[in-house]
Amino acid sequence: MRPRWTEADVRRAGLQIQQQIATPLQKQPRHGNVKVAWQGMKFDSQRELEKFKEFELERLGGKIRGVMRQISIPLTGHKRRIRIDFLIVENDGRMRFVDAKGHPEREWLLKRDLIHQQFGLLIETV
Repeated sequence: MRPRWTEADVRRAGLQIQQQIATPLQKQPRHGNVKVAWQGMKFDSQRELEKFKEFELERLGGKIRGVMRQISIPLTGHKRRIRIDFLIVENDGRMRFVDAKGHPEREWLLKRDLIHQQFGLLIETV
């Protein structure tokens, strides 16, 4: 025979459920990356921030014309998009697409290949 719940047991269980509902779950990153902020900008990883700093130093040193962050490109025939970390504008006007990836996932690689097929754009991974 199971013991019956007392009124205090029910109250305690109700409080525990309310606490669980009120506490938002933090989404854990898949690859252990930690989002960081620097000079008012947010980056998805420390690696992305370091690459941005490198590109900014190149820009200030005159090696490249400019750097843009978080370029979003729609995939033709899909509702999906691919977000590329950096668009680098070379001094001669050529553009390079660069993504800071520690562990490229299969889905991202497929999107990268679709972009290459559809638009002829090559995306470098650093």
